[in-house]
Amino acid sequence: MNQLCDGCQSDFDTLKTILDDHNIAYEIDTNLVRGLDYYSKTAFEFVSDNIGSQSAIAGGGRYDRLIEFLDGKPTPAVGFAIGIERLMELIVMPESTRNGYYFGAMENESLALILKCAEKYRQTDKAVVEYEPKNLKNHLKGSDRINARYCAVIGENERNTNSIWIKDLLEQKETIISLDEL
Repeated sequence: MNQLCDGCQSDFDTLKTILDDHNIAYEIDTNLVRGLDYYSKTAFEFVSDNIGSQSAIAGGGRYDRLIEFLDGKPTPAVGFAIGIERLMELIVMPESTRNGYYFGAMENESLALILKCAEKYRQTDKAVVEYEPKNLKNHLKGSDRINARYCAVIGENERNTNSIWIKDLLEQKETIISLDEL
C-alpha cells in the first residue's frame, strides 16, 4: 500500500499494531468499497463464511470529514452498521434442557414435607424449593421459570394421603406417589 500519505500510513500502522497486539485476525483488502464517499483513512467489514454469499455482518469506517461536508466544523468520527438478521444467523442458541426438581407447597402445613422431599433429592439432583405457599398454577410457572424438569407439589389432599404430586414437564405426564416411595 504505497498510496497512503505519511499521516495515513502512520495511522494505518498503528491500527495494525493494535490489532496484532490483541490477536485480532484481519485481512487487508485494498478493493474494499463501502459505497460512501465520505470515508477517510480506515474502512472495515466484519465477515463470516458461515452465512452464505452475503458474508458481511458489519461494516463502517472513519468519517473525519463528514461533518465538514455538511457545513460543520471538522470533527473526527467513526461509525458502523450491523446487519442484525445476519448476526442472528450466526448466533447459535444452546438447546434448552430441563433438569432438576421444583418443590412447592400449596399451604403452610405442607411446607415441612416439601423440605424433607427436597432434601432427599438434593443428594443426587438439583432441587429448588419455593418457600411460600402458592396455588398449583403459580408453582407450574415457577418451575418453568427455573427450567425444572419436574414440578413436585404437596397440598392438603397430598398431605392427608402422605403423597406428592409430580409433573414431568418434559413428557407432560402427571403422577401421584407415596412419600414413602421417595
